Amino acid sequence: MNIEELESRRTDLSTFLVHLIKKQDGQNPFDTLLKIVQDNKLIAGAPFGPAVAELTSRGFSTDSQRAVCFTETPLEHVHLMTSSLTERRQCQFTDFGVVITKEQGLDRAANPIWYTDINPGKSFLSKHIEKIIDEALLSNNELHPVFSLTPFFEQFGKGINTMTGQSYRKDFRWEREWRIAGDCALPMRYIVFCPEDFRYKFYRTMQDFWKAQPMPDYHPDIQMLDINWSLERMISHLANLK
Repeated sequence: MNIEELESRRTDLSTFLVHLIKKQDGQNPFDTLLKIVQDNKLIAGAPFGPAVAELTSRGFSTDSQRAVCFTETPLEHVHLMTSSLTERRQCQFTDFGVVITKEQGLDRAANPIWYTDINPGKSFLSKHIEKIIDEALLSNNELHPVFSLTPFFEQFGKGINTMTGQSYRKDFRWEREWRIAGDCALPMRYIVFCPEDFRYKFYRTMQDFWKAQPMPDYHPDIQMLDINWSLERMISHLANLK
């Protein structure tokens, strides 16, 4: 059995990377989805990784740490990312999003996150990264190669902060996150997650938008799925079966 066949038989390994739109006060996720499709790209949002705090404290820009986030959760389980079970998260996800293949992601320099253990009693791997960050900043070198790596690190663990005495708990390994540093241009063929009730409005709005462009016949081929559909229904829809 070759690696391609092995991967195709592993139901826990997804072919896709999913970017879910977050809930934000004053913003309609449907409108956000329309803007993403019209702009033909995902805009890198907040900066991520262990370098952000140090860059900020020393007055350096954190733009190099901004990234677009994805999950490699299989499509039939993505709806769990928006369930009430995730209410403790600081950010909540909506039923709207963009789906690309892993191959398309790799073409855009996507990488899985490296989760490093910060549970008490461990020799933290993250301390070595922090040391390199400190050395780079002491020399005022914000272009140091380490800053191209740091957006792809996250920590997990729980315990008591020895400096503040406060307890901490952080563990998002279950999200199986990937990131692309900087903005992500969308391919000519991809999938969007959009609730079924919004399908007609989405297509009508986008058709009107594309018709108004200088090259109205040149636009992405977009398939639409509802995040709450079963896998079988997703497959039948993608295959254009009634």
